[in-house]
Amino acid sequence: MKILDSSVIISIFRQQEKNHKKALQIFISNEKFLIPECVIAEVLTVLKMREGLKTANKCYDFISNTKDVEITPIENIIFNKALAYFSQNKNNLSFVDTILLVLSKENQMELISFDKDLQKAVKKH
Repeated sequence: MKILDSSVIISIFRQQEKNHKKALQIFISNEKFLIPECVIAEVLTVLKMREGLKTANKCYDFISNTKDVEITPIENIIFNKALAYFSQNKNNLSFVDTILLVLSKENQMELISFDKDLQKAVKKH
């Protein structure tokens, strides 16, 4: 199972994104994906603001009805570790990205993202 960042999901639903085709290929790769609820919140917000409510709803319906996707809440221990990391590191990661980094590290799961700062942080850790 691999963790998906919002950048991948957003690229699926925004054809003008430079990684649109790559995102589609990732999603149809027969892999199983874990998507934390905080990523869903981020994706739906971005899609609603940039593409409209219809696209945001279409995205949620697609994700929630795809058998190879598991939507999960963030456990308190992961949240607290991410908060500690976030408050001590001077990097360009959002708090959601920090949660994904910690979740990936703690569960030894691959994190798929098009965000260069997040990719750099994953390689560092």
